[in-house]
Amino acid sequence: MSENETFTKRSNVSFSKADIFEQKEATLHENLLSQVEQNELRVKSENDVKSLLDKHSSQLFAGENITTPKRTLHGPSSSRSNRSLLLSFNTPQTSFFTSDMILPPLPPSTPTEAQKLLLDMSPEPVFMTPRSIPKYTLHDLEKERSKLRTEIINLESQLRGRDAEINELRNHVANIENTISILEHEKNDLITSWEEERLQLESRSSMSLSTDSKTTAPAIDQAILAELETKHQEQLTVLANDLHYQYSQKHHQKVQALKANYEKKYEAKIIALEGKIEEMRKMLQNEQKEKREIIAMSEELMRVMEEQREKEQKN
Repeated sequence: MSENETFTKRSNVSFSKADIFEQKEATLHENLLSQVEQNELRVKSENDVKSLLDKHSSQLFAGENITTPKRTLHGPSSSRSNRSLLLSFNTPQTSFFTSDMILPPLPPSTPTEAQKLLLDMSPEPVFMTPRSIPKYTLHDLEKERSKLRTEIINLESQLRGRDAEINELRNHVANIENTISILEHEKNDLITSWEEERLQLESRSSMSLSTDSKTTAPAIDQAILAELETKHQEQLTVLANDLHYQYSQKHHQKVQALKANYEKKYEAKIIALEGKIEEMRKMLQNEQKEKREIIAMSEELMRVMEEQREKEQKN
């Protein structure tokens, strides 16, 4: 029973550790999902802004048949051209371009020009590694934990059945002890009856001695009685010892056989369950290591993003 209790304690400790790890993993998963959603919203908003800018630029160039954009003024004043550009951006439907007006620049065609823009529309790179892909999910861990729990419940039911068998053996031993006590009572009754017969013989011998004191019959009778008493006592002791030895030997053999059978029956299962627990522990350690690496990579990514933002703000 002590080995089973220690096993159940170990399993309960491993389950509590698994629950703590699952809670930590769930919180980490939620944090990563929130970060991914924020990045997606940011990319979506930047794409919307970019699409709006492209739409305005297309509307600006839609009303005029311009083949090549001019990037220099032919007129003397630059303030007038800038004001006209602002008006054209606000009202793209009216076309009032002139020959001496600066046309708006085309969108960047190379990555180097795109980096020089004030608003960087490129989405942040997502670092994917083979370790970032989880090998085992929470559903798999939950399945393994439910399997272990069912096995533990089956073992507990089997232990209850073994306890019932042990109780039956105890009852059998109690019955044997009762039979031994009954035999001892019978032995005591025989001894008392023999004592009564001996007393009767002694009384008879005393009466014969009183009648004939010169004869040697009383001495012979006493010797015979003593010899018979010793033989009877020896036979009773031998019988009682033999019965006790036989019942104790049978009981000892039955207990040893049951113990050997149960040890052979449950030793392999206990070893297999301990191996599974060790594998689960190693899996949990690997998962923790991978999650730490993911956290470190996410922190590094956030740091790089912050540095890029600081550089953009400085520029």
